[in-house]
Amino acid sequence: MKKITIVSDFYPPHWTGIAKSIFYLADSIKEEFFTTVLTVQFKQQLPVSEKKEGIIIKRFPVSFTLSRAKFSGALIFHFLRNIKHSDVILINSPSIHILPISVIAKIFQKKLLIFHQGDLILPKGMINYFIQQIFDLASLISFALADQLATYTQDYAHNSRLLKKFPQKTQAFIPPLPYFAPTQPAGQVDQQLKRKLSTLKKKKTFLIGCAGRFVEEKGFDVLLAAIIKLKEQRDDFFLVFAGETNISYEKTFFKNQELVNQLKDNLIFLGLLNDIQLNSFYQAMDLFILPSRSECFGLVQAEAMAKKTPVIVSDIPGARDPVVATGYGLLFEKNNPTALMLAIKEMLNHLKSFDKNYKKVAQYFDQDKAQRALLNFLKN
Repeated sequence: MKKITIVSDFYPPHWTGIAKSIFYLADSIKEEFFTTVLTVQFKQQLPVSEKKEGIIIKRFPVSFTLSRAKFSGALIFHFLRNIKHSDVILINSPSIHILPISVIAKIFQKKLLIFHQGDLILPKGMINYFIQQIFDLASLISFALADQLATYTQDYAHNSRLLKKFPQKTQAFIPPLPYFAPTQPAGQVDQQLKRKLSTLKKKKTFLIGCAGRFVEEKGFDVLLAAIIKLKEQRDDFFLVFAGETNISYEKTFFKNQELVNQLKDNLIFLGLLNDIQLNSFYQAMDLFILPSRSECFGLVQAEAMAKKTPVIVSDIPGARDPVVATGYGLLFEKNNPTALMLAIKEMLNHLKSFDKNYKKVAQYFDQDKAQRALLNFLKN
């Protein structure tokens, strides 16, 4: 069995989509590859080494932090010492470690693959501009060194400021997602959260869901502005937010307190939810909104669709692809609260009409096709 080393800045129990998706990928190949994940010990109480569900996970202390990225010199040193034991190197991008890992991999003539989950986009500002330029330069050099690149959709590959420079070596596929597996059970539910959401639904009829990090890139300020416009016309809904609002490296939530205060009677914050709670959350929502300004692929969008919750998504590269392919949702012009408000109104008035398109969702997220594409990327 060949050995693969996956390098990822983030890995569960880190709660972001970029961490969950690389876990799903690693879990899908553990029968084909002896899999080791190198990542950062973002919390000191996490074990430095463990074997979990057949995957060896090694975590390394943080040397310094740059925006939300955490660099570990110990991770690079360990990789250098142990690279001779690996056949394939897979980098989960964007990554602050991408350049040294790529250079070392090619010096030792190892197969180098990069799965790119989105160009780095930070809020405006001189410091953030330089951070973004550093990441872009490191990524471009690494992409040039790589044997193959991959991302979720051709739509994003064609529009990414980085990937579009390497069309000949870029593949597009959605890795296997367990909640679309044919044998996947309905999943456990959190009874307390289920009761809470049921009570909210009785009060207002409709629950509108959104989830993620409350940062500028995710466009929640646009969503709040749209909901304020909607509230001027109807008051039969709650907007239910699942995710973190207090982001250490960005204060977008606090900059939008005025919008939050205007919606105090129609806005519910659930905070971070575990997988069981998220299952209950998605099942309770009548529709789900992804208002991002940039999104390679919204994992939360796929999670909502898996629970038969139609979605409203910004008309942006990558994120729009599932809606365009399946018809299980609506698109709106990004950064346009009025357009989003109109899309929400249309969906609330025609919720049942989306049911007929759900069979296309299962086809779009076909797990056998996803597994074949992933193994083809890793082996060929």
